[in-house]
Amino acid sequence: KTIVIPKGRHYVEPQKTQGYGWQHLLLKDLNDVIIDGTKAEMICAETTRAITLDNCKNVTLVGLTVDYDPLPHTQGRIAGMSSDKSTLHIELMDGYPDADFVWKNVVEIYSSQTDELATSTYYG
Repeated sequence: KTIVIPKGRHYVEPQKTQGYGWQHLLLKDLNDVIIDGTKAEMICAETTRAITLDNCKNVTLVGLTVDYDPLPHTQGRIAGMSSDKSTLHIELMDGYPDADFVWKNVVEIYSSQTDELATSTYYG
């Protein structure tokens, strides 16, 4: 069986379900199903789980783009650091929210040369 998600942008509010917590889409007890999301975008309205699969067998999800609005993170460049290295000054990149609007206060530092996660990343 194939389920086709209509192309376009779909804004989805999360739902709280007994035993599962919050998620934007709950797929439960599906067997032998292909979910075709080609050219479809699922825009999650809150920073919580996008998709939960429970008791599903042989389920294939293809082509679906999942995004968040507002973004659950911000992004910037380190512009300075205090002399004791306890405080960073971050210049936010255009289009990213202020850190006050981000779900958790977590910092992940990536190398500007390799775009790889630095080994000494700080988690706040």
